[in-house]
Amino acid sequence: MRIFINSITIVLFITCNADAQLQLNAQDFAKEIAKPDIQLLDVRTHQEFLEGHIPNAMQANWNNKEEFISRAAGLVPQKPVYIYCLVGARSTDAAVWLQAKGFTTVQLQGGLMQWRKMQLPTFVFSAKKAGTTLAAFTESIKNIKSAVVVFSTKWCPPCKAQKPEIDKFKLSGINSLVWELDGDENIELVKHFAIESFPTILYFEKNVLKKKHTGLLKNNEIQQWLK
Repeated sequence: MRIFINSITIVLFITCNADAQLQLNAQDFAKEIAKPDIQLLDVRTHQEFLEGHIPNAMQANWNNKEEFISRAAGLVPQKPVYIYCLVGARSTDAAVWLQAKGFTTVQLQGGLMQWRKMQLPTFVFSAKKAGTTLAAFTESIKNIKSAVVVFSTKWCPPCKAQKPEIDKFKLSGINSLVWELDGDENIELVKHFAIESFPTILYFEKNVLKKKHTGLLKNNEIQQWLK
């Protein structure tokens, strides 16, 4: 009887630890992130991310705490965050931080190394798709009374949260052109306007840059910012 009780105790202990640091092998992780509207977060550096990442992942560098905290603000606490790094060390630390903030996390066991070992798909960024040139941009807005230009990326968590707020802003009755641009594709514009983080919103009046804001803004905050 004593042996039976001890066995139950051990099983319960393992189960509790698994809940605290839930990890899935590559195949099971792939099944989970195939579900619609999930939050998938790569916590490696941006350069590592560009060299290959799991499709549809967002990116926030755990080793840059200011960047990580800023981008984590774009995550939805009510939804689990599927998280990974190269081998698992950074994602474990990031998961602990996120859990302390009220998030549920699911880690990729063995990180991207294990994902690649199982020959699961990765996406390598290519800047071959041409964006809008500065000349074309200037020509497009020169006769516009006012324009709100939003620079975002597919991998930035706050950008994902910014999108529905921009959609609401478009319906708010504000008499301004709203132009959404991908920061990875419009490198010339990003450099010209000294954009260092995303999302960044620019406000132009008669082709003159009047305001610049970096970071997530809600619809009502955008309207207040433009006053």
